[in-house]
Amino acid sequence: MRMLFQENAFSLKGSYDVFDDAGAFLFQVRGKELLRHTLEIRDGHGVPVGTVREKVWTMLTKCSVTLEDGTCGVIRREKPLRHHCYGMDFCGWTAECGFSGRHCTFRNAQGTAAAQADRVPLHLADRYVIDVDDPKDAVKVLLLMLAIEIERAQAAAC
Repeated sequence: MRMLFQENAFSLKGSYDVFDDAGAFLFQVRGKELLRHTLEIRDGHGVPVGTVREKVWTMLTKCSVTLEDGTCGVIRREKPLRHHCYGMDFCGWTAECGFSGRHCTFRNAQGTAAAQADRVPLHLADRYVIDVDDPKDAVKVLLLMLAIEIERAQAAAC
């Protein structure tokens, strides 16, 4: 399943739309607060499916993640020398991003690559193409990608 994940230009709180490769609307992401990043994800019918919330007062950026079925977790950045690695205390998932941050690989609890995300250059707002092997994992990958965007925004602000 291929998803196009695009930030809406001129959005102060964080606003993203997610489409499939045929242009069909899949998810809507809306920011809720200005002082701390809180992003709510809704499916194509407007039903909430998950939330990403930045945790404050931590040395490295951490985000709490909640799916509507009650599954909770924490996403944190780990800092190896060669690339950025994000760990999830969330269903055993991890993400590894290249040094430039243009390509990320998402691994499931078994350690196999479950999705790839590539940043599309030369656009006014952030845009990614995300390839997910199993459509039921699309929300998990989207939550992780949003947490990575929050971390990048915090790193750019420093």
